[in-house]
Amino acid sequence: MKPLAEAKLFDGLVRIWATCDRLRNGCCEVCAAKIKISEKDLKKSFEVTEFYPSIEYFVKQYLVVKRLKADLDGRRLKTLTDFAERIKNDLAFPAKPYGAYVAGNYYIKVECPKCREPYMVNVNFRVDEIVFKPIASWVSWYDVIKAIPESGSDFIDYRLRKYLHGDYREIREKVFEEVSAKRFGLLYELVERLKELLGIKVDFWCPPALENRPQFK
Repeated sequence: MKPLAEAKLFDGLVRIWATCDRLRNGCCEVCAAKIKISEKDLKKSFEVTEFYPSIEYFVKQYLVVKRLKADLDGRRLKTLTDFAERIKNDLAFPAKPYGAYVAGNYYIKVECPKCREPYMVNVNFRVDEIVFKPIASWVSWYDVIKAIPESGSDFIDYRLRKYLHGDYREIREKVFEEVSAKRFGLLYELVERLKELLGIKVDFWCPPALENRPQFK
């Protein structure tokens, strides 16, 4: 059945479309007037559903992490303090028990503009499942360490010297050597210290986990 109306939200990550058995040709069955549902009205109907807050939460989180990965890959974050500030600002979503709604439907009422005949229209939605993949699928702590060469804070370097016997630059180079030999102990230690010192609670993947890291296309 051809949709009466359809729309896409969040850069195409969410698709919504409206159908009605009584309006198969888009015309009122009483007076034959054309019944149209605007894309704007269709979007508004979706934004007031119980599904919308959850879908918005996951889509925004996905877009934030996608941009973060692009900036890490492009070496646009120069210090760990820049990275921490970015995480705290961009991933500061409220902690609520959101549901992962991949697809669903709801009903809206429309009237014929000519004879006022009422119709119940079924609105379906579909969310790209990529938005529900865990953050760890995108970014690992090893990615962060590889991409960022400076701590950006003397305090961080002082603490690392105390606990790991070197500043961030020095420990970073040792981590590269250890990981290349398939030894991850120092990476684990550095990550735990950085999470504490930077105040980051997001669970990025660790270790580099090239064979076990969650993957998706």
